[in-house]
Amino acid sequence: MKKFSFKLETVLKLKQKALDDKMLELARITNVLNEAETTLQNHLDKQKSINSYLIDLYKKGEDLDLLEVQTNKDYIIQLSIKMEQQKQLIKQIRLAVNEKQKEVFEALKDRDILKKLKEKQKEHHQKEFEQKEMIELDDMTISRYKAV
Repeated sequence: MKKFSFKLETVLKLKQKALDDKMLELARITNVLNEAETTLQNHLDKQKSINSYLIDLYKKGEDLDLLEVQTNKDYIIQLSIKMEQQKQLIKQIRLAVNEKQKEVFEALKDRDILKKLKEKQKEHHQKEFEQKEMIELDDMTISRYKAV
């Protein structure tokens, strides 16, 4: 009996390639999201650090350099604006990640359907082989029995 061959093997390979590509894209977008979140955290840390510095400066009770205080307050305002922009960017990236996850799920589903079909056809092929083998064995047994 001939060897099993899945007629849709090339389609299965294409589906697997599409899945791999989508997973790679998802990994890239997730990496961008992580970097954006790290940037946001860095801005937040800088803002806390400057606030802490200004509070410590005020608590010391020494003469305050108004220019330095104003410069730091301006920088805090700039950081606040950057953080809002970063939050908006993160929101957009999260939407892209969710969309890409849906695409990966669909590609995975498509590939799994073909894999299941391949398995069923392989099982069917194996059953046919076993049935033909049994028929051949029965024929050989009947031939021997008649010869005796």
